[in-house]
Amino acid sequence: MPGRNRVGFYQEQPEAVIAAELEAVYAPTFISAHTHVQVDRHVSRVTPLTPVALSQSLHNTDSGNGLTGNGHLIGGARYWHVINPGSVGLPLNGDPRAQFAMMESVPEQVVAGGWRATHHRVAYDRRPTLEAYNTSGMAAAGGVITQLFYWELVTAETEIVLYYRWARARGLNADGDMLATFAIYCRESGRAEYVYARDPLFHQRV
Repeated sequence: MPGRNRVGFYQEQPEAVIAAELEAVYAPTFISAHTHVQVDRHVSRVTPLTPVALSQSLHNTDSGNGLTGNGHLIGGARYWHVINPGSVGLPLNGDPRAQFAMMESVPEQVVAGGWRATHHRVAYDRRPTLEAYNTSGMAAAGGVITQLFYWELVTAETEIVLYYRWARARGLNADGDMLATFAIYCRESGRAEYVYARDPLFHQRV
């Protein structure tokens, strides 16, 4: 959301939660990012239309198909087409393939909102990218956070958030003595073994 980088949308998220976050968005198509996961959902919620809400629309005219220009259906239903193309370099949905979407303008009768998203996932050799963490000096300079980013690239799963949640649940300062805290995290969480089992470079070396 603009100005709120901690708000993100997911495919399995309750419809009412997304609708509540989009209450002030009047465009019927909403493209989000930041979560690194592909999303393609049509979200609706019945809300009363008010003269104030209608006056805030940039295109407050009936388009001829029962839709106003502000994302509302005539009669009080509001809808949004919520799209996230995913992430080419760091997907976080468990699928390490590069992910993106192609957008195509289509008639409202084909897709509500007027935009169709075709989502793609493309496999590629990740070994050069993973190797560059060491050869570029990034791993040595970046410390724990860079290591956690590396783990996310290997598994295509959230790791940094897990680390901070784990530390907070145990009353540890994740940003204080980070090396010591990370060592405990590796020892107790089992995440290091989990990642190494999926790391193509680890298997290449052994």
